[in-house]
Amino acid sequence: MSARGREQDLERALLNLVENALRFSPPGEPIDIEVRRNASIVTISVHDRGPGVPLELRPRIFDRFFTTDSERTGTGLGLAIVRAVAERAGGTAMLEESERGATFVLSLHGVTESG
Repeated sequence: MSARGREQDLERALLNLVENALRFSPPGEPIDIEVRRNASIVTISVHDRGPGVPLELRPRIFDRFFTTDSERTGTGLGLAIVRAVAERAGGTAMLEESERGATFVLSLHGVTESG
């Protein structure tokens, strides 16, 4: 499969989602990664079992330099990069409602079979 956008950028976006999930999940708890394809749209969901994102912070979660990491091990750029990469590739990035933890969804549009 091939998606619009630079391969390195798409790898960085996915890596940022996985790193966040690992950072916020309790030790030993798994993270779930699901990939779905519907026609020319590929959706990648990364779900952790951490504390989730409080409602009041959700509007800012993709802002540059915004972080909920109280230990300040992050730069606040990871999710901003995810959204920018998604948008450059003609897709979207969003936080999905979850009963436990957080689920971030990266949707890539215009995906084609590669030779």
